[in-house]
Amino acid sequence: MKKQMIVMLCFLCMIMSVTAITGKQTVSAASRTQLKQKIEDEADGKVSKMYYDDFDYDGQKEAFALIEISEDMSALWYASDSQIKNLSDSILTSGSIQGICKVTSNKKVFVIEGSAGGWGGWSYCYYIKNGRVIQIKKAGEGLTHIKGNLFAIYPSDFDSMHSRRSVGSNIWDWTGHTWKKYYVKLIGNTFINVKSHQISQKNVASYTNGKKYLAQIKKAGYRIGKIYYRENKVINVNVSKKVDADNTAYENVNFDIKGKKLKLQINNKKGKNIVEKSSFNGVYKRKAYIRKAS
Repeated sequence: MKKQMIVMLCFLCMIMSVTAITGKQTVSAASRTQLKQKIEDEADGKVSKMYYDDFDYDGQKEAFALIEISEDMSALWYASDSQIKNLSDSILTSGSIQGICKVTSNKKVFVIEGSAGGWGGWSYCYYIKNGRVIQIKKAGEGLTHIKGNLFAIYPSDFDSMHSRRSVGSNIWDWTGHTWKKYYVKLIGNTFINVKSHQISQKNVASYTNGKKYLAQIKKAGYRIGKIYYRENKVINVNVSKKVDADNTAYENVNFDIKGKKLKLQINNKKGKNIVEKSSFNGVYKRKAYIRKAS
């Protein structure tokens, strides 16, 4: 018994010595309930949704929370042991919430959509460092997590119809609101477009079912324009069709590459032909504009 007590005392002395030398102490992390209460006290409102996790893998958990401020809008708050902060009052209550996204083995980000009402919107994306929240300023629109550091964005554009401004006019305008799907990667703390380059119809035809799909596009009455290959194994084919002397419609057909075959991306199951089934409307470019959050 005495030997056991001596061993235990020696062990406690060792722990006290290490603490004295290093100056480090164990810090108890705030619980989900404590962080929720912290936010509600500061915001003077009730949390409607909460996302609680260890975002930077430091052993301490942090929280993002929504508090309704009107029928349509909510406020986004952040809380940790060391910080509490109102991040935005521009969150649509019915808007898209990606929430917690794991991008690497030691990093998670929080993603949510902001809005100015109407069609205007942008994505908020945050990461944590030493318990403090940091916003990635440029996260595009409709930021959607796919896997790892790969995301999709849906930038707003007006490019589905090229029309003569008036009868007999030589001035042409682009109209038709579109949101095409582009792919971005989170490298460090910056979103960048995935690598892409232009390819030919011959390249598309080299896939097992490529010729069949090209024939279907032409049969539907569309002219094939620029084609882009993206490093995450996606092909975007721009197509156009003259509606009349004053209007040309611009669409696209999109594929995932599966080995030696192409798999058609279906965005409208009710479409009558390959273009109507696959198109996001408008003209694809090599790179997307990654907009800054307002």
